[in-house]
Amino acid sequence: MGLMKRVLTQANVTEGNTLLASSVDVAVAEPTESSAATLRPEVVIRSMLDELQTIQPSLEAPAHVFAVLKRNLLLTKAAILLPDPDERTFVPWSLSGFDVTTQRRLHIPEDSAYSLFPRRTASFLLLSGDELQPIEQYLSVREFTTADSVVLAPFFHEAKLLAILVIAETPFFELDHTILQVMYSASEDKIASLLFNSRDTRISHIQLPLLFSHDQLPAMAQEALREHTGEDITLLMLQLSADRAVEGIATHARETDRYRITQDVTRLVNTMISGLGTVFLYPEHRLVLLRLERGGNERRLDVELLLHQMGCRLRDCFGELQKQEVILEHRLLRYPADSADLEELTGSLM
Repeated sequence: MGLMKRVLTQANVTEGNTLLASSVDVAVAEPTESSAATLRPEVVIRSMLDELQTIQPSLEAPAHVFAVLKRNLLLTKAAILLPDPDERTFVPWSLSGFDVTTQRRLHIPEDSAYSLFPRRTASFLLLSGDELQPIEQYLSVREFTTADSVVLAPFFHEAKLLAILVIAETPFFELDHTILQVMYSASEDKIASLLFNSRDTRISHIQLPLLFSHDQLPAMAQEALREHTGEDITLLMLQLSADRAVEGIATHARETDRYRITQDVTRLVNTMISGLGTVFLYPEHRLVLLRLERGGNERRLDVELLLHQMGCRLRDCFGELQKQEVILEHRLLRYPADSADLEELTGSLM
């Protein structure tokens, strides 16, 4: 059978409704050895919608959504994929149960992702048997050969694909698969709205990193001095570390890949400082702003104000940081005030 032959028609279920599909009622009523048979889908749906309602706006809202789905749908092997604008690929933002190889392989190019859902609407896709072949490249050999079924559940805002939920293992597979379809239908609009309002509306204002490598800073600093020989200038070097922000977010968004949190924070910080000078990426995702300042103190960058503004912006984008006092750690160096040896100053940033 072709890949799209298993696209299931959405059930007519809305928020707050009890389960109406008779086929699902029968599946639950039939005795089975699985403990999942004792679950009442309408109760799971209500619990899932109630928990989704409590998620606060944040760039890391997808991790909280995944945690709710994992808990309510008893997902033991699953992932939620989001678009990485750097790679134009859907990558795991939160993942559970898959082996390391699958974590690396589960990157679906944007064009391929859209081709899975050609109508660009919410379509619950169930693959089994030979239908799994198109996704073989995204799974490890072990995961692929042991998978009986895989669900791909998309979340759209209008025609834009926001995320893909991948389910490879859940006790609900032992029942009629329509149960998962109904649960998806009941929550899809809510989840899509949450993802769009929490992430897409914020990420659209964040620039992709236009960063220089840290080993380029010494030469570029020297070049700036040569271009302004004899002028009253200061070279400002502001180093920023987002470790505390990443740790604070990770504590509350435990299902998120830590690398993705760091990526989000780094991009946001870069957006806020890139217009002030040249930005360099240092090891451990530290950023250094190199800025040429002329004249007296009145033209100097107000670093304390900048840090305050960045802290407010980070708290606005990451609800997990609302109660955290220190968001960014910084180190400020100025040439020649702090040292007349520029090479020594730039070297101390490592």
